[in-house]
Amino acid sequence: MNTKIAWLLAALYIVLLSGCSPKSSQPAVDPYDRASIHVNNRRYSQAIADFTKAIQANPIRAEAYVGRGDAYRLSHDFDKAIADYSKAISLAGNDYFACMGRAIAYQQKNNLNKAIADYSAAISLCPDDVDAHRFRGGVYRELGDLDKALADYTKAIESSPNEATSCYLSRASIYSEKGNEDLAIADYSHAIRIEPGVAGLHTDRGLAYWRQREFDKASADFSEAIRLDPDDATPYLGRAFCHGRNGCHDEAIADYTKATQLQPERPGAYLFRGKEYAAKGDFDKAIADFSEAIHLDPEGELVVFYERGIAYKKIGDEAKARVDFDKAIADFSEAIRLEPGNGLLYHERGTSYQEIGDEAKAKADFDKARELGFEAEEPKNAE
Repeated sequence: MNTKIAWLLAALYIVLLSGCSPKSSQPAVDPYDRASIHVNNRRYSQAIADFTKAIQANPIRAEAYVGRGDAYRLSHDFDKAIADYSKAISLAGNDYFACMGRAIAYQQKNNLNKAIADYSAAISLCPDDVDAHRFRGGVYRELGDLDKALADYTKAIESSPNEATSCYLSRASIYSEKGNEDLAIADYSHAIRIEPGVAGLHTDRGLAYWRQREFDKASADFSEAIRLDPDDATPYLGRAFCHGRNGCHDEAIADYTKATQLQPERPGAYLFRGKEYAAKGDFDKAIADFSEAIHLDPEGELVVFYERGIAYKKIGDEAKARVDFDKAIADFSEAIRLEPGNGLLYHERGTSYQEIGDEAKAKADFDKARELGFEAEEPKNAE
């Protein structure tokens, strides 16, 4: 045997030996890491089991309690989640993730004051954190503290102006609620600059323009929303109303019709399409739409019986008109009982009294409406 063959046989022998020998043992996978993967893949029961193993291996490992708390919370077991977050805080002090997780769990359980306390603790650890301010702002809003909610949304926006679309939206809705539509529109516009392709942002800004009675701008936003999401009924309704205000009754009817096709259960679409038919003098179609609105929600739109009564009166059916006017008066009276400071309700009841010829009651209601700050037109036959 020559030397070369000997070397080859020796090498082959070594390879065969290495193949027969036991493989080198791999390091064991940390159950914490495996659990984290389960959470990311929404396998929460497996995650809980592996986090539990991690805790059994190291009972003072705070992050394992936080991880298991997250898995419990995402499984909607909020009490166990709170217990785990609390254990983590007792081990590691105020941990940002434990405080945030426990705050969210408290909020889910509607324990809003404890949620605020934990969000505040998280903010003390990370003062510029967008999520902590955004979530705490949401709790303040639930509690009706709009000024504190505004402050939190504003801080979140200042911390990350290009990643705070939801904060712009939330702040805009509060501005609208407080009657400051200009600031609301500015915030919707900021949000649109960040995410121009989101249909709902254009719808929301359109509604703000609509409340400002800037119907052309509102209509433009509703049209853009429709282009981006043609299957949402809301912008069709908004644009239809704008068409109607501009006297474009056929265009309004077309949009209301599209809205009824997309969401046939919305009584408002039938009510307002009925008003457009009435404006065109097509009272039979108006009555059909008013009747459908009543069928869908008999107690919903107070004005619908009045509108149908007018339509019946226009076609000469005085008996049916009187039934609807009486129903309208009864509905407005109940609404006034529940909300006695609403001048609009007195005005609407006054118009119903006027239609049945009770001028004294009509005038009393119109006077009361003006006393409450509602500027109504003087009834045609009032003394």
